[in-house]
Amino acid sequence: GYGDFSSPAGVSDNARAFIRTQGQVNATGSVNLEAINSMTVAGLSGSAAVNTDPTKSNTGIAGALSINTLAGTTEAYVGQVQLTAPSLGMIASGSGMIISLSAGVATAPGTDKGTAVSGSVSANNSTMSTVADISESASLRLSGDANLTAATNSLIVSVAGAVSYGGKKGIGAAIAVNKITDTTRASVKNSSISFSNGGLGLSATSDNPGDGRARIVSLAGAVGLSTGGNAASGMLGVNQIANTTEA
Repeated sequence: GYGDFSSPAGVSDNARAFIRTQGQVNATGSVNLEAINSMTVAGLSGSAAVNTDPTKSNTGIAGALSINTLAGTTEAYVGQVQLTAPSLGMIASGSGMIISLSAGVATAPGTDKGTAVSGSVSANNSTMSTVADISESASLRLSGDANLTAATNSLIVSVAGAVSYGGKKGIGAAIAVNKITDTTRASVKNSSISFSNGGLGLSATSDNPGDGRARIVSLAGAVGLSTGGNAASGMLGVNQIANTTEA
């Protein structure tokens, strides 16, 4: 018996709130820009190969693959404009979660030549970008404060499992690879801001979207069973966080 199933999934959403013009803007009230982006990816893959006759030579092979990506840009920005206002508030908030489960089960109970092989792979990648930015030669005249806030919250929960039972051989393998490379930035570049009574505030944070502190929660497990004395199992988990957070 043979079984295989793959479940590729991905989300790439963009959210922007901006003022970008080469003209002049005069505001009598406070100017507030807010971009909010929330994304969730759920990937489920599983397969099973079952041979039930223990008197015959049989083979069971099962494989499961789950590949999930999370990408998107969340921006609040001001560019090129000549802006006069009492105050300026800019918020860019991006949040994302990947939940992935992959599992393979194979059985081949044939006493003499029953061979069961199962494997599962879970690969997940988050590359979110969250930016609050004043740039492109913008010129601002404010009587109060200018506050720029950028916040990214991302989480990967990954489970990969494999179980094999063979009369002669049972081999199981599970691999989980997870990577987060989010970018979060609050900045003022190549622009001028003048305050009559106020100041500039910059904040950039990168965190877990829930109450916990973990950014990656990963579990990989494999079991190989055999009544003939030949069993093997292996698992590999690779997790990497390489975020950039700047203010």
